[in-house]
Amino acid sequence: MLDALSSNWSALLSSAIGNRVGDMLLKSLWWVPVFALLGFVIAIVVIVVLARKRLMVREHRVWNVFAKLSYLVILVGVVFATVTIGVLRHQQNQLDAVMETEVLPAMENNMPTVRTYLFAAIQEHQIRTKVTRELLVMLVLRDLHYVPHDDGLWEHLKARGINKVLAELRAAASASPVLGLDDAGSPAKLVDSLPRYMVGKAVDSIDHLFHGMYLSIVMLFLGLGALVAGEILLYFKWYLPRQNRPRSA
Repeated sequence: MLDALSSNWSALLSSAIGNRVGDMLLKSLWWVPVFALLGFVIAIVVIVVLARKRLMVREHRVWNVFAKLSYLVILVGVVFATVTIGVLRHQQNQLDAVMETEVLPAMENNMPTVRTYLFAAIQEHQIRTKVTRELLVMLVLRDLHYVPHDDGLWEHLKARGINKVLAELRAAASASPVLGLDDAGSPAKLVDSLPRYMVGKAVDSIDHLFHGMYLSIVMLFLGLGALVAGEILLYFKWYLPRQNRPRSA
């Protein structure tokens, strides 16, 4: 029964997410020029401020040429950051919507199979502890994984993403405290409440993955900013004082 459940749910995840991914990517591409323009405007404002304050002017000719490259670094870095973060944010919103509008109804339609499996698993393992949502999630997800339908790159990427979300759901369920039957009242009601609970946890896991991507982009952007700021400080706080010292002596 678990094999049947795994194949059914893998097909569910594939159809719910895979059928929408092309549409999500297309909608995100439409926003790329908007985010690129926003980044371009921000970069130009920063460049104008630096130019007016003459922070990129160097007395040393070669140094002056390389300092001007900071303008290009700022332009490319800001545009890259705004486009990447904007597209990722749009993808995150689209995935959250797919989970709510397609995965949740599909899970609710498959609940007869899930309900039969869960009650059989509870009896088979003679579970004597209080039945919780976390326990039921663990029973559903413990052997559940998405198997690629072919050797194509897209199928392997999709399997990797889905299985990573499933792994995070398992980790979240195993780390949750055992709270008993809480507000559901009975194992049957807990099973019926699983779709909403699991979709909510899946959305949290998806958001967590995207937050990690946002953090990586921000850290890269801050690293580039630190290089530009470090070069400015090196010139004005170290090079210029050393050059002016002999003149004033």
